[in-house]
Amino acid sequence: MGKLSGINESTVRFIKKNEAKIKTALAATAPPSAKQVSHIRNSAMSQMESALFVWITDQNKKDNPIDSNAIRAKGKSLYERLTSAETSTSDEALPPAILNS
Repeated sequence: MGKLSGINESTVRFIKKNEAKIKTALAATAPPSAKQVSHIRNSAMSQMESALFVWITDQNKKDNPIDSNAIRAKGKSLYERLTSAETSTSDEALPPAILNS
């Protein structure tokens, strides 16, 4: 079965072994009539990721060393600013001042 669908055989065995758990989890999260389950992302999260990418690229161009802790802190900072800005204004572009602070 796995070879026909291009899935590793161990993955197929794992799915079959946990079939009941998977079905239970799916039933708890989606109605039985659902044809497709999707996850809608927070718009602030998408904006934060874009802004964080710009910030990382800028830091690399400036040869400033950054580590995962700095990236995590900047991401949290951007997200907090975006969510607070989202409540006061709607659908405005991210101001450049947010990236520079």
